[in-house]
Amino acid sequence: MVNGYGLEVFNTTNPAAPAALGSGYQEAGGKLCSALAIDGNLAYLTAGDELQVLSIVDPANPSKEGSVALGDALYDVAARGPLAVVSGLMNAIITVDVTQSNAPALKGKLPGGSGFGAGR
Repeated sequence: MVNGYGLEVFNTTNPAAPAALGSGYQEAGGKLCSALAIDGNLAYLTAGDELQVLSIVDPANPSKEGSVALGDALYDVAARGPLAVVSGLMNAIITVDVTQSNAPALKGKLPGGSGFGAGR
């Protein structure tokens, strides 16, 4: 769960009684975090104008694998396989190649106003 400037981690093995595992990742560099997507052992966190890729192999201690600055205020993210799709203030859709989690790379941008919610 995004907590504004990082990530809160919960164990939801028992959905009726989720248990906090800790603050997890709080190293977004003071950038406001607005969205989170999880695909396998990787979490994708929007932090200001960056997409950050985190390893969640140890969910109580997520670690940063890599990041890419996208030059836009980011709202939302969805990820699956080699691609993350991010929505931004100035670009409705931004695609990022996440094949290498330690070096995510911008693939393309679709300009055209607010992409608020376009990542879902």
